[in-house]
Amino acid sequence: MKKHRLLKFCDAGGFALCLCLLSAPGFAQNADHQVASASQEMTAQETAMIDAYNQKNWRSAVNLAERLSKQSPDSVAILRVLGASQTQLGRYAEAEPVFKHLLRLVPQDPESLAGLCLVKKELERDDALETCLAAVKHNTSILALHQITAKLLTKAGRNAEAREQYLHAHRLSPENLAILTALTSLDAELGDEQKALERTREAIARHPNVEILYLNAISWSLNTRQYELAIQLADEGFSKFHHKTILPGKARALYGLQKFEEARLVWNDIRPEILKNEMLKDTFLCESLKTDLALDRIPLAEDLVNLKKTKACQGPNQIYVSLGHLLCGQYDAARDILNRVWMQSDKTQSAMASLVATAIALKKMPRPENILTQDILRSDDVKTLRQEAKFHWLNALQAFSQEELMAMTARDHWPESIRQELQVFGSFVAQTKQGSSCAGMPLHRSSHPTLALFVVMLGLLVSLFARRWRAGKRQP
Repeated sequence: MKKHRLLKFCDAGGFALCLCLLSAPGFAQNADHQVASASQEMTAQETAMIDAYNQKNWRSAVNLAERLSKQSPDSVAILRVLGASQTQLGRYAEAEPVFKHLLRLVPQDPESLAGLCLVKKELERDDALETCLAAVKHNTSILALHQITAKLLTKAGRNAEAREQYLHAHRLSPENLAILTALTSLDAELGDEQKALERTREAIARHPNVEILYLNAISWSLNTRQYELAIQLADEGFSKFHHKTILPGKARALYGLQKFEEARLVWNDIRPEILKNEMLKDTFLCESLKTDLALDRIPLAEDLVNLKKTKACQGPNQIYVSLGHLLCGQYDAARDILNRVWMQSDKTQSAMASLVATAIALKKMPRPENILTQDILRSDDVKTLRQEAKFHWLNALQAFSQEELMAMTARDHWPESIRQELQVFGSFVAQTKQGSSCAGMPLHRSSHPTLALFVVMLGLLVSLFARRWRAGKRQP
């Protein structure tokens, strides 16, 4: 076969254009770039191979390249067509040795390194990341190579390096939505949620008709406590897409601004639609419950039942679920939840659990209307509950000062009735810690049981005396 010059499959566009990897994100940036002609002395078979490649007839290109490679096993031009076409067909295991052979012929060849990076990534080779880092070092203008390397770095937990690769890719393709979305996720993973919000708003400016961008921007706004912005984005998104699934963010923002009545109106409006959405239902139940508690409203029993089946209300939100059970008088259910929270090592959650347990104990003390009934509680029972509440409150005080705990209850929008109970009891426990006697402890919603018993006995004696007096007057 006559010798010919090295086929230049890639001009300024780089190897991504050469491969025309339409199935891989970023590798089909410019399908109009075609493989350049070799030389005027090219054989008919070589011409057919190039034509098949340019026409994206990958099978014909592979068949012709395999036949030609047997005649010229070290032809860089033929091997490049073979490796690129095999990659297009997803025959990565066959393409891998082709690219390796190319690198033996042309060490550190940028195009071959890029091809090997792709196939190793698809084959999940252990050294795929190392190969891609070497490839991207020599191919800074190939968009997809930066993307592939960034994905491998993310998988390896090297998020800062992954973000740098995506930044390179973003400079090459500022309009690429997938790159912007990946960047915002990495910004958040690296703790820069403000930057994630800014990038998402940039993406909205470039792609104003993508609803998921509004949802992401609302999420970052809530996480950075920019509640007014979250409301603005939710209103804009709803006016554009008319989907109520975008409004939970608005309700959460109103809750954050302590506009609880307005938040409740939003929750009520979207409830029928959201409860049909399995992806949003659990979060709705949790956030709606918190709004009910902030308004001192007893939650719906069916919502509490459904919350037992969900994982959305986990961690600190379990405190709110226990409060919901408490307000419904379901003390055992509230205790079960708190027991799970106590097992966690998080200082704030344990303290909050102790506060709710205090409220539970207080709630179980006798009410005034029950004091004079035949089911009157004995003093020992009240004392036990009192000690239980004191124990839980002291447990919370071990982690925080009383002032910090009061600020915590206000910040987390506890129901007013429970907040008042804790404030009264907190003052008593603070005195107890300073050496005061338990005798001065105010009873919750009741008189002292001993006094109640005295009143009952006195009433019985008066009644008995009056009955005997009236009976004596009737006698002649």
